[in-house]
Amino acid sequence: MTSRKRKGFISYAHQDEVYSNLLIRGLKAQLKHSPIIDSHLWTDHLIPLGSHWHQVIQKEVKECDFAILLVSAHFFESEYIGAHEMAQFLQRNEENGFIFFPIYLNYCRFDQWPALAEKQMFMGKGEAYGLPAKEVITYADLVSFTSAGVPIPNAFREKYHMDLAEKLETALSPPLAREETKGQELTTSKKKEEALKKSFFQLFESKRWLSTNKIMLLGGLGILTACLYIFLGHGLLFTHKPGEFPLTIYIHGPAGVSDILDYGEVSVRLGQYRLAKEEVDDRGQVHFEGIPTTYLNDSVQLELLSRPYTILEQSAYTPQESKRITFVVQPTHLQLRGTVLNQGQRIAGAIVDFDSGTALDTTDSRGNFHLTLPKGEGDFADVSITYQGKERFRRRVTLSEKQLLTLTLDPI
Repeated sequence: MTSRKRKGFISYAHQDEVYSNLLIRGLKAQLKHSPIIDSHLWTDHLIPLGSHWHQVIQKEVKECDFAILLVSAHFFESEYIGAHEMAQFLQRNEENGFIFFPIYLNYCRFDQWPALAEKQMFMGKGEAYGLPAKEVITYADLVSFTSAGVPIPNAFREKYHMDLAEKLETALSPPLAREETKGQELTTSKKKEEALKKSFFQLFESKRWLSTNKIMLLGGLGILTACLYIFLGHGLLFTHKPGEFPLTIYIHGPAGVSDILDYGEVSVRLGQYRLAKEEVDDRGQVHFEGIPTTYLNDSVQLELLSRPYTILEQSAYTPQESKRITFVVQPTHLQLRGTVLNQGQRIAGAIVDFDSGTALDTTDSRGNFHLTLPKGEGDFADVSITYQGKERFRRRVTLSEKQLLTLTLDPI
């Protein structure tokens, strides 16, 4: 009987998304075929539109099998993480040994949080990731960008993802199960090897044939060995079964192929047939396998699940036209309006900041603000308000164009 895979929760600060998005996507790719961990690691990007975000997060915090903490200065600064995520994880750890894994995302004074400093943190050694001058590195040390803000590929970053995935699997796998799995793999491999040897021995046991056809035998034997090895050991022959076809989706923005959409989940419909959700890889691609050929002439419809987008262009409309289809998309933006109050009075000159500088505005003489944010209806954002040089408000709010936001400053 196959055991249930472990479900993980990723806790991170939204201000760190430039790094956390890359780490989460890379880790999910490394865990895609893990026998121990469910690769669909939960983040708040998966909160359904229109739902009560706090209730959804708390449900996942209570039901997850383990947690990954992307530790940074912003992580420690977040009151929500401390009160509603870390507090729950620490309580579960004390009650039943719940495991959480701190990851050193960016430089911070993590030793000032004793409950976290006691735990073994995943920290990369510089020499293992192409940075010999540094003894201990953060994940952020492995990330750099082009002038257009596109992440530069880095093989050492992929090695970091692989190493982290292996550490997680080791920690979450019981020792006995690991030894049994290893033994089963060796036994299966040995059986295949013996079967191949026996087959070749029986096939070519004639000494006379062997002596007169040595050259032809050696060449044929090499080819046959390679084919059997691929077929038995790796299952790479006949990848696509009769009656099935693959489909590859490419997604990029209006600026061209360099403007790739490289994060999030998508779903594709072929007529009334919905394919399973898949992750976009770091090249802006999504691959689907094993689609019945009965849907070759059905229209292809793309749904981007993480954030609302408008589809501007589509290179083909059915798999019969092409099994490689490019979509050009543009993010949907919200026009947000609201008012800032202090002790019931509208105030001018308050600086309203959505998601750490993603969108900023200063209230006018009537205390109103108006800004554009790359989010969808029902999404949420972290909002801070600075007034007279002091931060007087910090909350996570649900976004809507349909109603005004009324934000009241905290008392001094």
